[in-house]
Amino acid sequence: MIAVGIPKVTAAGTILMGIAAGMPFELPIWQFFSTALELPVPTVRGFMLKLFPFALAAAVLFVLVETRRRGVEHAWSLKSASAKPVSRREQLGDAPWYALLTPVVPLVLALGFEVAILPSMLAGVVYALLTTTRPREMNKRLLRTLYGAFEVAAAPMVLFIAIGILLAAVKLPGAVESLEPLVKAVSPQNPVLFVLVFTLLVPLCLYRGPLNVFGLGAGIAGVLIAAGIYPAVAVLGLATSYNQVFGVSDPTSTQTVWSAQYAGVTPQQVMLRTLPYVWAVALGGFCVTAATYL
Repeated sequence: MIAVGIPKVTAAGTILMGIAAGMPFELPIWQFFSTALELPVPTVRGFMLKLFPFALAAAVLFVLVETRRRGVEHAWSLKSASAKPVSRREQLGDAPWYALLTPVVPLVLALGFEVAILPSMLAGVVYALLTTTRPREMNKRLLRTLYGAFEVAAAPMVLFIAIGILLAAVKLPGAVESLEPLVKAVSPQNPVLFVLVFTLLVPLCLYRGPLNVFGLGAGIAGVLIAAGIYPAVAVLGLATSYNQVFGVSDPTSTQTVWSAQYAGVTPQQVMLRTLPYVWAVALGGFCVTAATYL
């Protein structure tokens, strides 16, 4: 995008908004909220599907508005030396086109056939292996993938263990009794106030703040449920809506840092550009939560 004149911040934001549009279909996210909030996966999936139109609309709106506002950026370039023409096979890589359907396989199984999340993900791995690897190289590639997966997933696994410890701690009787008055004081029961208050609190999920669902926010969610302040499905609406903001605009999240650095801008610039759009997504999620569960 940058090469064809899209401004750097807009290009980075477009990648992140695209990730956010697909976030409601992330099967590991379904499993995380199902485990953390002790809700069945179909309940989590149902709310995620309600959140998807808001995320998609925000992503499309971001592209349309930002490209129109910022225009294109032109730069001088040197004519490259004539290189040896490459074949179409080299341009496309080794994998055939139908290997690109790999992300669709788990979604079809989980959404269409209601297969459990882990078997659906494993089916996607097997499909990717069969469509990209020669039979004699399958064992080698599968082992390399397994080792690589441990490197990528080790930190999130430790984080999820810590979140589990935090959730168990805040559900202890003494913790609930201590935190209930404070949490109840800032937790409105009126649907309109519910939407207004939690919309204003959106910035608290940035910079790993207290409403970040992959940190202290998980503990607050546990208190809201354990103290009976909100039903678990309403807390699900809060957590998933805040997660849409965190996944795009938090300058400390992995994808935000990566996209900003790759584009040559700062994460804070990306945050300022994308925050109004994901804030609107969170507002939509809160409205659905208030109208459906309160």
